[in-house]
Parts: sequence; structure tokens; C-alpha cells
Amino acid sequence: MDWFHPALGLVAASSAFTLDGVQYPAGWLRSQQPDGFLPVRVTPRPDDRLFFVSEQIVTVIDGEAVVSWNAEARDPADIKAAQDREANAGLVIRLEALDKRKARPLGAIVAAQLAGQTPHPLDVASLTALEAEAAELRSQIRG
Repeated sequence: MDWFHPALGLVAASSAFTLDGVQYPAGWLRSQQPDGFLPVRVTPRPDDRLFFVSEQIVTVIDGEAVVSWNAEARDPADIKAAQDREANAGLVIRLEALDKRKARPLGAIVAAQLAGQTPHPLDVASLTALEAEAAELRSQIRG
């Protein structure tokens, strides 16, 4: 448990501290509840994806130091854009992998055409299937 003292602020129970010229060893607060120290209750930190969290605020309420957070709500449009980027990240990786897989059949088709030959049907079918898969992934992109 952490403690709060008006002259020291927040003090971890496992830390050493000096108060009124007296040095207290690390862990001393674990076995003591000295006068002037209040137990600490920490409220949950707001979600950084939804709020700009700038600092902790300590307020004494009913003999307890309550640690809360100074938080300002983010713009809903920014939240949606971040959620879209996160959702699209996996799709982008899969699309990049498909692009690499398309290189071989596309190269074979182009080489055949440059040589004045008909591309091999398996190369055409492979490229067509990969393009269809890429189109399906693109249709799932948000935002």
C-alpha cells in the first residue's frame, strides 16, 4: 500500500524517506501507520485512446488520499481515425503479402507477351485469383 503525507506527497510503502530531519529506511511504512500519513486509493487511469491524460491529482476524501487523473476527452473523429488505422493494419500487411505473391505470375505473363507468346493459363488463373483476393481485402478497409 502507498501512503500520502502533506509534506512529502505520495510515498511508496517500499521506499525510504526523510521527514522532519529523520531518515526512515525502505519498507518502514509496511509495518507502521505513522501519524500524518493517509492510505492511498488510486482510481483507474482513463484510457489513453479516448483521453489525453496529463497528470495525477491527489485529493483527501474522508481520511484517504484519492489519486485521480486530469483527463480531457479526445475528439471523436480522431478516435475513429485511430480505430480505423488499427483495424486496417492487418489488412495492409495481408495486401502487401499478396502484392509480393503477384510478382511471379505477373512477371511470367509479361515475359510471355514480350516474347510474342500466349501466357500460360495457370499464371493467368493465379494472378486473377490473387487480384480477387486483394479486391476482397480492399473492400474491408475502414475509413
